[in-house]
Amino acid sequence: MDRLNFLTQDGIPDLISSRPVYTRKVKDALCAIAEIMLDSEISNRADSESVQEVVSESNDGFSVSYARTPASLDSRGRDMQQAINERIYNTAVMYLAQSGLFYRAVGIGS
Repeated sequence: MDRLNFLTQDGIPDLISSRPVYTRKVKDALCAIAEIMLDSEISNRADSESVQEVVSESNDGFSVSYARTPASLDSRGRDMQQAINERIYNTAVMYLAQSGLFYRAVGIGS
């Protein structure tokens, strides 16, 4: 909920109280955002466990030490966190575009 409130500049409580029809859309957006965050966490864990660099090795006792190097770029070379944030924003817009929460009127009216 914090992420969605941040994206909408804390407009969710006012939206739900003034237009209850959006309650379901807000819940759907929250579920979709939670899925994105969970998928990215699972993916990050898998990446950090599979990408390992040898940092030290011993021969007699056969000891190998690995450094965990998380894969931080997506398939297009973008920073993973930036890509996740874009997916979250686009998902929120998809569910709440008609609510007016993403309209940024600057200089309208005097």
